[in-house]
Amino acid sequence: LVAVLAFVGTLDDAVLAEQDRWAEPRAAMVRTIQAHAALLPEALSTEGISTAVLEVIGKVPRHEFVPEGVEGQAYADAPLPIGHGQTISQPWIVARMTELARNGRELDAVLEIGTGCGYQTAVLAHVAKHVYSVERIGALVARAGAAFGMRVLAFGREGSAQRARADGFEPASSKAQLF
Repeated sequence: LVAVLAFVGTLDDAVLAEQDRWAEPRAAMVRTIQAHAALLPEALSTEGISTAVLEVIGKVPRHEFVPEGVEGQAYADAPLPIGHGQTISQPWIVARMTELARNGRELDAVLEIGTGCGYQTAVLAHVAKHVYSVERIGALVARAGAAFGMRVLAFGREGSAQRARADGFEPASSKAQLF
């Protein structure tokens, strides 16, 4: 089973306010990302990581994308296991990939291969008009789909497509739509 996820909304302020206990760990994570960017050789980047990307990284609640039991490590400068032999990428890597994709502009459409837990997808949804993500592991599709209102387009073995919305979530906006 292969699924395509489309992120259909941003985190609203009420959800973000509820995450206050994570505010300092998120801020520390952003400072660590800035420190990594400062170490880049000038040939790779004179810009580092933009304020726009750092703001997004500082807003998206990474602890919501990791399995129970590792939430306390969610903002560590390290990848974390998410099950099925997969990991959530190190925050610095997510920021750097987002910055390289952005290249100083808002993105129209992004195709992500390997949704995993959906964290990179959620970050991209703040800098792109449309985000499409493909994941082959069904359990990760379900987790990412439930994370923050991602719609799932699943392709069965016969090639037929089925469309579903994660239970209990309504899209916060039409920022990204599934076509």
